[in-house]
Amino acid sequence: MRLRLAGTQGAESLRRNPWLLQCTLATHNLARMENWPQADLPAPTFRAPPPWEPPAAEFSATELPASKALCAVEEMRQHAFMAMEVTEPDSVVYYTDGSADADSGRTGAAAITRGAEVCERTPDHYSTLQTELVAILLALEHAQHRRERTVVLHTDSRRGLQALQQPYPSDNVGLVTAILGSSRASPRRGGG
Repeated sequence: MRLRLAGTQGAESLRRNPWLLQCTLATHNLARMENWPQADLPAPTFRAPPPWEPPAAEFSATELPASKALCAVEEMRQHAFMAMEVTEPDSVVYYTDGSADADSGRTGAAAITRGAEVCERTPDHYSTLQTELVAILLALEHAQHRRERTVVLHTDSRRGLQALQQPYPSDNVGLVTAILGSSRASPRRGGG
């Protein structure tokens, strides 16, 4: 019974008890078979950076004059063009988006750049935040095979950007650390 609860208590309780962590990892596949909640563990590609190391990515946000739902299409287009003008030379630009249908529970994510569209059907009932994070991860994984020095990501997910700026994520740990690990594996990355 104790192992079953360990998976739902979060990574912090597992870090404090190495024995419990090892037992939880050893029974990870068993938990899947019985529909137990899975531990949201950091991605294998992630290593926590030392405090003196610069951040893996630069983040900036462009505020719209009103909420996206209240902005006219032309106004949104104008803001997109303004953001694109800021792009530096030798960079590849990705636009990311995630979507969740509340009625059916179906979800998906996409990352689009000049000449490529990377789309993925995500597990049913993923939250909008989770689909937005998957879209960002898709862009970074696709960018690993590009020759450009800088990757610029445009997303409409403020919560996604906030999640990526947490020094020690506590929600969506696997997704957030996979993104951070991917961004550290590349020379220079930016988000916006």
